[in-house]
Amino acid sequence: MNYNISKYFMLGAVSLLCSCANFTEIEPKGQNILSTTQELEMILNNDYDCWVTDTRVLSGDCIYNESENVIDLLNRSEKTRWSILLSWDEDGHDSQLADLMADDEVYSRCYNRINRIANPILSRVDFVTGSQDQKDLIKCEALLNRAIFHYIAVQKFAKAYDISYAATTPAIPYVLDTDNILEPQPKRSLQYVYEHILADIDLALTINGLPDRAINRMRLNKACAYAAKAMVLMSMQNSDEATKAARNALDINDVIVDYNTMTTTYNSMLLNLPIEILYRPLLDCEEDYFSLITLEAGNGIPYEAWDFLEEGHAIQEKFLTEHTAWDGLMSPVATSLGMNLVGTWDLTSSWNSIGLKTTYMYLILVENAINNNDYDSAMGYLDKIREKRIDPQKYSPLQGSVSDKAEAIRHLKQTSHGECIFTYYNFVNKKRWSRLDDYKETYKREIGGVTYTLSPESNLWIFPFPQNVTGLNNNITQNY
Repeated sequence: MNYNISKYFMLGAVSLLCSCANFTEIEPKGQNILSTTQELEMILNNDYDCWVTDTRVLSGDCIYNESENVIDLLNRSEKTRWSILLSWDEDGHDSQLADLMADDEVYSRCYNRINRIANPILSRVDFVTGSQDQKDLIKCEALLNRAIFHYIAVQKFAKAYDISYAATTPAIPYVLDTDNILEPQPKRSLQYVYEHILADIDLALTINGLPDRAINRMRLNKACAYAAKAMVLMSMQNSDEATKAARNALDINDVIVDYNTMTTTYNSMLLNLPIEILYRPLLDCEEDYFSLITLEAGNGIPYEAWDFLEEGHAIQEKFLTEHTAWDGLMSPVATSLGMNLVGTWDLTSSWNSIGLKTTYMYLILVENAINNNDYDSAMGYLDKIREKRIDPQKYSPLQGSVSDKAEAIRHLKQTSHGECIFTYYNFVNKKRWSRLDDYKETYKREIGGVTYTLSPESNLWIFPFPQNVTGLNNNITQNY
């Protein structure tokens, strides 16, 4: 048996034995051999999620500290992971943050998905029994998984893409099914990583095995492939080609759900009174191309982020916060963190932390139209989102009212903020905009009467590789 197939399969199988023992058969040599397309597909059904609180803290969307009052934390001389991120501490980031990162959720989740699901499937799919249609489906999903999770990883651990330095700037390992993962993998350049992400997506689209609608929203479909391509191309500052891919995704699914009517009844904890609240159903939101199991409870949103939402936005009007949950009498998150903020309390909705959705595609159309000085079309695309997010009593269209690029960009950023506030993508977008003269800005936040700033040039946009990676692989050095 081919060595690479064997090693990838053994790694993938071991990771699934606890919950999926009946998915494999034990050969006399002691190796687990998946032999049918049905067995490979069971690996694709492995559920996943990804904790992105640290990138939300950095982008200004979230106030979080796992152990103590934030004000006290920032007044201590000893630095912690959270004190560095909350105070946008450049020196602390460069000199100490890597030593405080024993592991990293995004890194481990992404490479587990790549090394234990995508690559084992790609190593084995041509050798199993089953119909060619089913093999094509599985191969396409595995390619797309590999592309998407490398894309998510490179956003966090490498510089924002710029063609002027992409060929010579180190990024992350890009692990293929033909690589020997028992050996330390090298970092590749930004250009290499992005080109391989696009190559995997394009191959999946060429094979054409993906359905328009997957069996569930944790599985990948054709619209998701186009959406992922659009996101990658935007990160490469190619908004014209990204717009083509975004339109292809929207041709398959252009649904934007209406947050004004997507509600449920909540009984307040103290007074037991029914309250109408925003409810974004778990794995059942039509605008999601693919999604993860992500709930929004126990985080604090700073008022800079809360107030940047457009007036009348459904998140401000109907999102379940501690103020509504506890009838305004107490705020456990705000109390524990020791500062005034909006404590989130949504225990049932899914806010799709790293998944993709239709509105991201419309935001790409908006940005491309702005770049081409077509502000009327840009605002028209924004209105398609805004009319489904803003209270009808407060909504008024932007199309026809904006003729200035700076104003158009402000409206884009405000709408994008609302779409991405509980996700990975405010970080991704702000980091990408830090390379664009018309979009970049220095961000400000105030905590305990102290104003902190985050500049476009800051190294804070690049997170350190964790110790459990650098300690095992001498090829992995920090990218700042």
